[in-house]
Amino acid sequence: MRRCLVVLALAASCGGGAPALPPLAPVNTDPYRAEVAAQVAPLLASQLVDALVVGLVDGERTFVFGFGKVGAGASPDGATVFELGSVSKVFTGILLADAIERGEVAADAAIVSLLPMGITAPGSGERPITLLDLAAHRSGLPSLPPAIEARVHTADPYAGYGEDALLRDLARARLRAAPGRQVHYSNWGYGLLGYLLASRAGAPYAATLTTRVLAPLGLVDTFQQVPAGRAGRHAAGHDALGRVAPFWTFTPAMAGLGGLRSTTNDLLRLTRLLLDAHAAGGGRRGKPAPLAAALRRSLEPLPGADEASAAPEAVAMAMGWQIDGAGRRWHNGSTGGFHAYLGVDLERRHGVVLLAATSTAQVDRLVGPLFELLGGHAPEPLQLPGPDVLARHAGRYALPGSVVEVRVDGKKLVAASPGERPVRLAPISDDEYFIEEVGAVVVFARGEMVFVVGDQRVVATRIGADGPAPAPTPP
Repeated sequence: MRRCLVVLALAASCGGGAPALPPLAPVNTDPYRAEVAAQVAPLLASQLVDALVVGLVDGERTFVFGFGKVGAGASPDGATVFELGSVSKVFTGILLADAIERGEVAADAAIVSLLPMGITAPGSGERPITLLDLAAHRSGLPSLPPAIEARVHTADPYAGYGEDALLRDLARARLRAAPGRQVHYSNWGYGLLGYLLASRAGAPYAATLTTRVLAPLGLVDTFQQVPAGRAGRHAAGHDALGRVAPFWTFTPAMAGLGGLRSTTNDLLRLTRLLLDAHAAGGGRRGKPAPLAAALRRSLEPLPGADEASAAPEAVAMAMGWQIDGAGRRWHNGSTGGFHAYLGVDLERRHGVVLLAATSTAQVDRLVGPLFELLGGHAPEPLQLPGPDVLARHAGRYALPGSVVEVRVDGKKLVAASPGERPVRLAPISDDEYFIEEVGAVVVFARGEMVFVVGDQRVVATRIGADGPAPAPTPP
């Protein structure tokens, strides 16, 4: 089953001191505690998350709420460390904005001008890939370099992928589209962006980011490598089935795409600084913020691609951000054991931070309700299927050349094919489920189990417990 789904997935994808801000001590009282707990409760009850911290910004107030357990049974809090995954791109975007403000690079600089001498980069005629192309996901680079694509479903897919491999793969890269023409989300592009900015600054990515962004902003708990003495605050990560997952490791060559760790407290501080920088830039009274010009630049919408795209990733972009229909800047990210979300509503001065110790995009279902809550509304909690609903989907389903067995394991619906590791079917509704590992939606309908990835579909037909094995796949 996993091999079939992986094929489907690939086909579908073809300066100064810290500012003197008011303390960001979490306010663990009303008005939001009960409402937030009600939103989180279904995720905990369905064992979709092991531990979760919710951070909210409402104007000048910040709130932190921890749920579940980490370590020796303690609840997570604003100081618990989580992997950020692709939320790291927000920091790489700020690093780019700062380099532009310093006059160190130009947004339209061709990346080949920043590469080591003799290293080439793909392009189309007279239109090279620029830094802005990387930031706006319009470089044409695939989502991942070939070497990482081949091991994307391993426990630590980016481990050991360094500068030599990055430059070698870049020289051989085949673009999905000419630079600037279309938006295609590219992890590779952001890894390359972080590498180029750090190389221009003359230091590795983590050191450059710390000196230029993290230290000036007072973000003391954001880093790539966990400092000595803080490992005890790092949550253990879990996969979608609740198994402990190893931490992901990144070399400096790719850290800019997803290699950072942070805390809810630090992300709330960043949110407040972004809001203050935006307010001051709009002529409204606001507190002075360090790197204010760079923060404002990072939030500005980037020019779109030359061609409209029907791809789901064809959304508005800022430097390190995506922009939703309400104008909110946001990014999410997952690693093998964690999920993160950061969203900022610049006009209403609202922010949402979600850090989970489980690799599941189901956490993002809290985003809309939490922004509604900040806006003064009372959203209904998620309605997730109970054990009786899960049980009616249990059974055996025939795929071409294989059989999928679906069973209920406690509060989880699990699917597996012979010889393969089981995967969780995370509930979306009574009849719709999601497989995190390959980004597949599963729909149960009329005795069928339909796997959907993008516009690709595979149908598995339900068979009896003693039914015949499926016909072998033709050679």
